[in-house]
Amino acid sequence: MKIPHNDSSIQTPLGALSKPDNAKNSQAQLSSTQQSLTVDQYHQTPINAPVNDTYNKTLTISASQQQLTQPLQTLIDESMHRLALATGNLYLPGGSVPKAVERMFNQFSAIMTQIGKEQPDLLHRGWGIAIDSDGNLAVTGKISEQQKSYLSERLNSNEEFVEGARQFQENYLKHSQVEYKGWGTYNVNDSNFADVFDLRELVEQSAGDAGFKKTWGKTFSWLELTDNITSQLRRKAEKYDA
Repeated sequence: MKIPHNDSSIQTPLGALSKPDNAKNSQAQLSSTQQSLTVDQYHQTPINAPVNDTYNKTLTISASQQQLTQPLQTLIDESMHRLALATGNLYLPGGSVPKAVERMFNQFSAIMTQIGKEQPDLLHRGWGIAIDSDGNLAVTGKISEQQKSYLSERLNSNEEFVEGARQFQENYLKHSQVEYKGWGTYNVNDSNFADVFDLRELVEQSAGDAGFKKTWGKTFSWLELTDNITSQLRRKAEKYDA
């Protein structure tokens, strides 16, 4: 059988490796190959130099990737800073919570003096003061609605007292969400704040003794306040599940 020497119907994979017909096409292919190699580069040190082979490739990091790779120590430092601020604002004498209650404390005596002149029997009745989620003061206890209305009017007419109550609520809720070993272990929020804290009890129980007044130069005691907040939480608030 005779085998043809040049049959155009036979395809060979080696055809892809054949040289181009002209130098112009060859130059174009070479240029294209060089451009593709600029993305990834492999560098090797000279033979006589210490071995230090490296592979370099351009790396782009987005903002979200930078956040994911933020050092753990930085996150810990930020958390500890927030905890320190919360602790100071809740428990220390210069904190926002004691300062807010002291603001109420300084006005309460004048309010009670006015009530004593107009309806002295109410001074010794069992009523309390609550602040709702809207920052309004309400009177609680087993007294008539007429008496509650009278007391509510007297309390809400003192803007300094009302503002102190609002600051107490705002700062307590804000910082107790961060603190997690003391007051922060109790479930207190906007919806149950009025059920947990009686502001009248809070203010009346925040007066220091003679020794405290001599040392600090004032009657309001942040130590007594801390004890009373703790007492009210234990009696009227639930703890988060352990």
